[in-house]
Amino acid sequence: MKQLRKKLMLCLTATLAGVGGILCFLVVVLFKHDITTCYVSIPIFFLFVGVMSILTITKNGITYKNNGRKRANKYMLVRVIKIFLGAAFFLLYWLLVKPEDVKGFALTFAVFYLTYLAFETWSFIQVEKKIKNNVQ
Repeated sequence: MKQLRKKLMLCLTATLAGVGGILCFLVVVLFKHDITTCYVSIPIFFLFVGVMSILTITKNGITYKNNGRKRANKYMLVRVIKIFLGAAFFLLYWLLVKPEDVKGFALTFAVFYLTYLAFETWSFIQVEKKIKNNVQ
């Protein structure tokens, strides 16, 4: 499970860095818009949430092999916490930074959120495969 945890963290970092680089290129080169200082906080936020999610779902993953309901509840709890943390992060930005810049921040946040959602689903599938292979 430790090897899978390392693989998932590496994939998460590479995915967020790739999406961040592509979005930065699009914003600066194609749309001729400046990158705000808060832009960097979005990938860092999703990296932090992702690492916590990976640690949570891979911790004791093998011991829950006979109880799929506990595992499903754990996955759903991770997703709900992520939604609330994302909403709090977005609200904090909206209250602290210029409200005029919220539209660009919201679009960037949405792209990262959807990317992270796809990664999270893929990582859950990888953990389930690992548990299934260890059971048989």
